[in-house]
Amino acid sequence: MTREKLEEKTTTPVVVTRRKLDGPVAKIAMVVAILGAIYHLYNAGFGSQSELQLRSMHWAFISFLAYLMYPARHRSPRHRVTVLDGVLAVAAAACGLYIYFTWMDIAERMGFTIPRDIVFGVIEIFLILEVCRRVVGMPLMILAAAFIAYGFTGPYMPLVFAHKGYGIDAIVRVLYISTDGIFGLPIAISASYVVLFILFGAFLQASGGGEQPTRLQSSWWKSSRVNCPCRTRSDTTSRVG
Repeated sequence: MTREKLEEKTTTPVVVTRRKLDGPVAKIAMVVAILGAIYHLYNAGFGSQSELQLRSMHWAFISFLAYLMYPARHRSPRHRVTVLDGVLAVAAAACGLYIYFTWMDIAERMGFTIPRDIVFGVIEIFLILEVCRRVVGMPLMILAAAFIAYGFTGPYMPLVFAHKGYGIDAIVRVLYISTDGIFGLPIAISASYVVLFILFGAFLQASGGGEQPTRLQSSWWKSSRVNCPCRTRSDTTSRVG
């Protein structure tokens, strides 16, 4: 590789996909993030909510902020939120809050769906596919959509891939109103542990505490080299020689 090509490769601008919000929307995002942090800290210390409530509220906070922070396309505005993004953010939060406030009714129905569950569930599935496309990328969204479609197309699949197929109510029951789909183990770990580590790391970085271990290690290393007997003998030998 020539020097010109190397310089061109190293100076290629990096495409930033996340928005840098300002104005009222930035304040709204900040308030929602603070409320989410307070909720998770309170739940970790004093909360006694059900697993489905914790996971659905975690999704409500995260999905709302994701639709505000990540644009739909590379050409979308980087400093403001479009009307569509605002609608999707509110819809994603509403789908999470629906589970949060109706989890007891869902438990009493023992997983049987009603038309309202199916409406919210279908919207939720499409919203999580879209937020996956924005944050992670198209390949993972296509993979997830393919597996969801496989649940419907089982009777038309060949040989070992064939199965009886599932209706929309069964898909929504597993993916939306249970702890086996969207609100499964990964989001449980994120809501219970990962978010706490992120908050702790953000606090250390903002307060400057994250630099203290590095400074202590650097000062210890310098003092150990100054006071090292072998270094003193080596310096004396070099001077005598």
